[in-house]
Amino acid sequence: LQIELTDAQGRPAWAQTVPLDLVEGRNWIEHPLSVANPKLWWPNGMGDPNQYRVRLTLLQNGVAVDHLGFDYGIRTITTRPSAGRRTTERWDDWQY
Repeated sequence: LQIELTDAQGRPAWAQTVPLDLVEGRNWIEHPLSVANPKLWWPNGMGDPNQYRVRLTLLQNGVAVDHLGFDYGIRTITTRPSAGRRTTERWDDWQY
């Protein structure tokens, strides 16, 4: 999986190709990244809503077979280890 972040001017902010360990069915991918001196996203009225463009490219034998792009605002993010590989949606058994 090739992961690329570009700033609003299209300049590379971070990029890396990571190996995947996939299983049959749905897979979740978590990979740490660190952007040097990120321009932070702020809510409306609290500052500039700086965003980065994220592009994920799925590679098979070095050839792009699929891609996904989306805009993303950076804030402080932390992750917590779980008890193994995720196999269901986070809210599967949640009800009103």
